[in-house]
Amino acid sequence: MLKIDLSQAVALIQNEGVLLNGTETLIGFCGLASSQKAAKTIKQFKLRDEKKAFIVLTNDIESISKWILSPTPEQYQNMLSTTTPTTWLIPKSSQCPDYLAPYFETLAVRFPKHSQLKQLINEIGAPIISTSANISNGQPTTDVYAAAALFPTVPFLYPVLPMTGVASTIIDLSSHRVIR
Repeated sequence: MLKIDLSQAVALIQNEGVLLNGTETLIGFCGLASSQKAAKTIKQFKLRDEKKAFIVLTNDIESISKWILSPTPEQYQNMLSTTTPTTWLIPKSSQCPDYLAPYFETLAVRFPKHSQLKQLINEIGAPIISTSANISNGQPTTDVYAAAALFPTVPFLYPVLPMTGVASTIIDLSSHRVIR
């Protein structure tokens, strides 16, 4: 396992690299959201279809404001007040990079509660992309060693908090429809 610390993880992501890390839900890949190179690398590791979207993890709406149509203050408050891991599908703007959500009218956004993840985003100073650390259509995991064995060349920011093992709830912000 290529275990790295937080400062190494920050430098790696800022240089358009990718890593494995724990989230509130599962072990996942992450990379700089503004890096098409990072997105492509993750898709190659996962053998992922180019049409699939990423989840953007951010600590604040301002960091992605150019990529989305602004939610109302009430909608934003609802997004921040959820207590369980929730991914929001927010209508995207014409400035949203295509690689984040190709073929979709929305951008998947989550505001993590996981302290290590929040600190990582803060220290990077930018949002990150995330997706589960598994081969496409394979089982996601919370097992650090299983994920590291599957992707032995990918550095791992060892998780400091427990994970639920359940993917986040996905809610369409406009309709409030629960997708997952």
